[in-house]
Amino acid sequence: YARHADLPAETPAVQPGTRFEPLSEEKIRALPVSAEDHEFRDRQLERLRRLPGSRPFGVYVGDSLAHVSWLYPASVVALENPHILQLTDDEAEISGCETLPEFRGRNLYAFAIRNILSVARESGIRTIYMKTLASNSASQPGIVKGGLSPIGSVTVLTPPLVSGRKYVFRRLKTLAPKTPTTVETA
Repeated sequence: YARHADLPAETPAVQPGTRFEPLSEEKIRALPVSAEDHEFRDRQLERLRRLPGSRPFGVYVGDSLAHVSWLYPASVVALENPHILQLTDDEAEISGCETLPEFRGRNLYAFAIRNILSVARESGIRTIYMKTLASNSASQPGIVKGGLSPIGSVTVLTPPLVSGRKYVFRRLKTLAPKTPTTVETA
């Protein structure tokens, strides 16, 4: 999935009291451990440790954290093994997206994506990418609602008898050129 970051975007409707904000390490450490997902906080802290330079963002409903998404600049995406995406300095990936179970079905995923697009644009990012497993049918509608379009697929093969070796086959379309905006004057 991909999208030009500077195209106009309409933010999906969410319930009043919903807000988007950057997450600091302190905010992540202070997250309560829920009975439904007691490892949620640990996954976020591990991602912060493993991927320096990544930027976490949260969506809150009232005072409760409901969703987390991460913006990975090209330098962070390059740390991934195997290299699924090969990005330039003006490209980034949204990844590590999780909506807590009690908040699903409320457009929070698309709301987070649209807000991250705005943050990326302000940071000089021109193109945003997202990836998901083909079997992750729950995530795909949210990505599309967030304004990204499918651009292809990637297959990673690990041949038997070849220890630690992976082959990446990319079948990705080039993102369509931006449609110029016309302004009428009276």
